[in-house]
Amino acid sequence: MVSYQWRCRKQIIAFILALVFFLSIDLSIGSKQGFAGEKTKKHLLSSESALNRERTSKWRNYNRSERRVSVSKQDVMRLKKSSFWNSRPFQFSIPTANNSKLYVGVDAGVFYAIDVDKGEKLWKYKTSGPIQSQAFAQDDYVFFGDIDGYAYALNSDNGTEIWKKFLGSAILSTPLVVDNRVYFLTDAGRLFSFDRNSGEEFWHTEAFGKKEGFSVRKGSTPVFYNGKILFGNAAGMLFAYDTNGNLSWARQLGDRDALVSDLDCKPLITDKCIYVTTADKQVFCIKPESSGEISWRVDSVGGVNDLLLVNDTLYVSGGGVVIAIVPENGNFIWEQDLDLSGISAPAILRDVMVVAATHGKFYLIDPKNGDILSSRYIKGGGTFSDPIFVNDRLILLSNSGRLYSFEIKEKPPKKRKSN
Repeated sequence: MVSYQWRCRKQIIAFILALVFFLSIDLSIGSKQGFAGEKTKKHLLSSESALNRERTSKWRNYNRSERRVSVSKQDVMRLKKSSFWNSRPFQFSIPTANNSKLYVGVDAGVFYAIDVDKGEKLWKYKTSGPIQSQAFAQDDYVFFGDIDGYAYALNSDNGTEIWKKFLGSAILSTPLVVDNRVYFLTDAGRLFSFDRNSGEEFWHTEAFGKKEGFSVRKGSTPVFYNGKILFGNAAGMLFAYDTNGNLSWARQLGDRDALVSDLDCKPLITDKCIYVTTADKQVFCIKPESSGEISWRVDSVGGVNDLLLVNDTLYVSGGGVVIAIVPENGNFIWEQDLDLSGISAPAILRDVMVVAATHGKFYLIDPKNGDILSSRYIKGGGTFSDPIFVNDRLILLSNSGRLYSFEIKEKPPKKRKSN
């Protein structure tokens, strides 16, 4: 009898462990709701989780700098955490600032407005689903979406709901506001145009490209250039639409035979180039006045993070590596190999670049040569968010829902001892 009871207990324990294991697998299906007949993609946390760069050595040869940069933690604000049973304890949302206010949503389905100077919560708003995108704030409005497929327009002063619309699939990117219109891009690849004041829909496009298979949990943020709205999708395509919802052109850039080929970055546009990167590690320069004609391409670099152009240098991050590129031709300036885990898009304040890692560490880098100035661990299980600078302070949202505020200062270099 004892042996039989023990076998039963072992079987029950094994069943519970197996159930917990399968619940913890993060091949998340997007919104359960959607347009009829449409399949949803399986999401990977990052391109690095699918395309792990091969390493010849376990240990890294960091380039260290003689510059002395210090980081002081001043404020930590705890935002609402997801429940214990949530199999996805990560924060993908990126804070955004407008004047002295900071806006950020969390995976627990709460959107916050925060006074940056005082470090106080001003108001909060409960959403229908988890928030994994960055908001856009302008005038008295703040716009954002959630992964249940709802688009929101709130009063930025008090958090009152102005309008709310269901778009059919997850919203993982930042809305675009042009004049009196606001544009939302869904995970299915549909672009919606609304009246920003009333929420009246003007039009929406049909989905293109990848409807099933794998994609990275991120979305391309639409940008407006020369009368066109440009954005990428999970199939690695770059699109240009006019303001009436008509397709001007489309170009396949990501390798569709790759496991992931997303074009999830925000297109970075100058007069000479449209810069984009794809999850299969390619960086492209597209001629702005063309129909997607490639000016140059660099292979084996990049990912899904947004690109950064500062002082005539293009910065690309992905696969644990940060790279500086000449924007005119794609030639390498420097490369810094940081970490096997995923890393964020870079942010720069004056002469300091910040890149955060998913495992809980962030790096301060010299943007001129790639040397590491300093690094620091943060509590909260790392971050899938991107760092931003607000009022000369570094803002980071950790996976545990902690919102960090750091001050970065540079000290005079140490004097060398004379012989």
